[in-house]
Amino acid sequence: MKFNTLSTTIFATVAATATVIGITGQQANAASLGGWNYAIDSFNDGVTNGKVDQGLYEFYGMAIKQDSQNIYVAINSNLGLGDKTYRDSNGRFVNYGDLLFNFTGNNLTTANNQKSLFAIRFDGINDASVSSTGVYSNVQAKSVTSSNHGFTNLSSGSLNHQGYVNSRGGSASMGDLAQNDAYFGNSTVNVIKSGTKVGDIKYLTVDDFSELNLDFGQFGATGSQTIGFSVDRSLLPTGDYLAQLLAECANDGMAIQGQFNEVPEPITGLILAAGLGGAAMRKMKKSRKNA
Repeated sequence: MKFNTLSTTIFATVAATATVIGITGQQANAASLGGWNYAIDSFNDGVTNGKVDQGLYEFYGMAIKQDSQNIYVAINSNLGLGDKTYRDSNGRFVNYGDLLFNFTGNNLTTANNQKSLFAIRFDGINDASVSSTGVYSNVQAKSVTSSNHGFTNLSSGSLNHQGYVNSRGGSASMGDLAQNDAYFGNSTVNVIKSGTKVGDIKYLTVDDFSELNLDFGQFGATGSQTIGFSVDRSLLPTGDYLAQLLAECANDGMAIQGQFNEVPEPITGLILAAGLGGAAMRKMKKSRKNA
């Protein structure tokens, strides 16, 4: 059987100015730099054609950033968007799964059964049950690993990604989480089964990455592809999230933990600014009067 990997891994050394969060059970780290929240995966846990060799399905890292209008997502890997390089024995292309967001605080299985996930479908040729790319709410996800000749689970059983990679000299991880973290419960759900589309995505260019100060290179993440997209800030909830991305075959994947902050309405910001400005002016006048 051939395995195909969507993989990413790196052991990050982060500058002292960064906020670094150690993740239990693995060596990879999360870092917040330049407004981006980075999750850096292992660099040698992608499986391509049965080999752990930094091939087509190696993922290196994922980053998410928020401003007052948009949420930005960037992925560094060796797999291109809509890539048709690899075709399995049934003539199917094996591509990115969907990016699944969990804001509930529950584990993946519970949130999925409650249809309370959010998801972003950004690879328009994957095996999701929805027809278009975009942002979806009330999502229930499904696993398409078996139909893509992939792994049936992440860390247990006779056909698991972690055991396969580690037994061949690699070091399996899931970015911000350990491969065997209880959150996953060995679930390999990776594409949308059902959900309600709430908005579209906008793909990012190299110039966009530069303007947004994206820099995977500072972690040594050197995937041949950096792809990204933005969505309107209002399409995803405020609060803590855990997001995950698996290849359709689950031969590799990444998870990232973070938080989306509430953004004040423009008029509220103006009122606050005016209030602060007025208070400062009154303080200045009082100071002059008492001089």
